[in-house]
Amino acid sequence: MSYRKILAIFVSLLVASVGFAQVHSFDRFSQVSDYADSLDNSNELHYIISNGPVSSDGSCSGWNYVYYSPFSNNFTLVAALCDEVRDIVVSTPFSQRLPSQYNILTAPFVNSDTAIWIASAHGGTAFVSSHFDVRTYVAYATFGAVPANPSRRLCIVSYVASIGIDTIYQDHIIDMHTAEYLGMRQTPVISPRGELLHSFRLAANYPNPFNPTTTISYSLHHSAPVNLSVFDVTGRKIQTLVDRQQPAGEYTVTFDGNALSSGTYFYRLESGHDVQVRRMQLTK
Repeated sequence: MSYRKILAIFVSLLVASVGFAQVHSFDRFSQVSDYADSLDNSNELHYIISNGPVSSDGSCSGWNYVYYSPFSNNFTLVAALCDEVRDIVVSTPFSQRLPSQYNILTAPFVNSDTAIWIASAHGGTAFVSSHFDVRTYVAYATFGAVPANPSRRLCIVSYVASIGIDTIYQDHIIDMHTAEYLGMRQTPVISPRGELLHSFRLAANYPNPFNPTTTISYSLHHSAPVNLSVFDVTGRKIQTLVDRQQPAGEYTVTFDGNALSSGTYFYRLESGHDVQVRRMQLTK
């Protein structure tokens, strides 16, 4: 069972918080563990899922800890909200899908503020800058995540954005104990005819300000000649980064300003009749 399917199964069970306090994923771990043991001392922790979107500092209104009991064959969702801990017992045959050998989640693990920081540094910030109405979720899993590895316990930071009536996900995979970054997976948007959907968009470079390199991301909605160039404040072209035919899709290039002096520069994306320009700051 994939991480995305598991998240969809439990999303309807997430308990809404009535308070305004924000907590991180590890803040209530001890309290939740004691509570789960009091319900059934055979409970094993398999998932931790943010109770709604996560702020840029990794905090959320609550966290949902999903336990499985081999004794009772139940999944129990323990919701650690800002002001209380509560449970929902779910009778389910999911145990038939569990692998024959699996790990359980254990403490200590990477707190959600660290997870957000790691994901942001590996493309999360660029994704947020290039899409509208992005929501961020954090989950921890022992299996059903990507990449599949029974020895790993994983933290997944998911950025979710809407493009028209469609939704696109960008998942960042982190080892939840070592904080090692394991990779990123982005779900393409598919039209009813089975075509990939993209929009023409030039994202804000990251980092910005930068020294001496920065990453520029852009997307194309159809195949066309593409020119991506950098200019100084006088309009003089400094460097051409891309000048070729490209199919629809999402692209990333690196700009190196090592030979340039500090200052403001502009980068311009042109594809057919579509043109977008953004500003960046080189600080040495």
